Amino acid sequence: MSFDIDNFSPIGGQARKGVSPAQWSYTSLSDDLATVLAPDYFDEIGTQVSPGDFINVSLLDGKSIITVANTTLFPPGVVIDSNTIGSEHATFSVDFFTGTTKNLVLADNLKFIAMDNAGAQTVVIPENASEAFPIGTEIEFLREGVGTVTFAFSGTAVLESRSGLVMLNARYSAAALKKIDTDEWRLFGDLA
Repeated sequence: MSFDIDNFSPIGGQARKGVSPAQWSYTSLSDDLATVLAPDYFDEIGTQVSPGDFINVSLLDGKSIITVANTTLFPPGVVIDSNTIGSEHATFSVDFFTGTTKNLVLADNLKFIAMDNAGAQTVVIPENASEAFPIGTEIEFLREGVGTVTFAFSGTAVLESRSGLVMLNARYSAAALKKIDTDEWRLFGDLA
């Protein structure tokens, strides 16, 4: 298929302000990773993105983060750095966490974490100064065990969710955590 501008959008304040490096989101229900890596695929956005920008892609064969290597303005063109594509682009890796406090670290980006404990568990979202997750980071959670799962933040990190809810609703409830700016996170899913 071909690039669809309607499925391309900025993530966070840097992309909206034109500050690089910035993060972007692109979704295609008809293209795979090999297709979007083809020369000229992203040329339509050559005047919007800058070298070093990241594009979070959700495709037929999974999710990946790709980096803009170079751009030209006239005519617009984009070159993608194929060396920066994560090897886990086809799936989120799955981790089971059985402890009581899960302090998020950079390696948790693009993971599906099953929280599995009979007692209460807490997921701690760090401030950017201690763990500089890239804007666009996404981590998914499942309440696998019978214990409650609560999301908390440390330092200057800000967590926003519907009605301020910060707990997974019940056993087998799921939620996703998305970083949208330097110290801003959004939590959405089956929350209580």
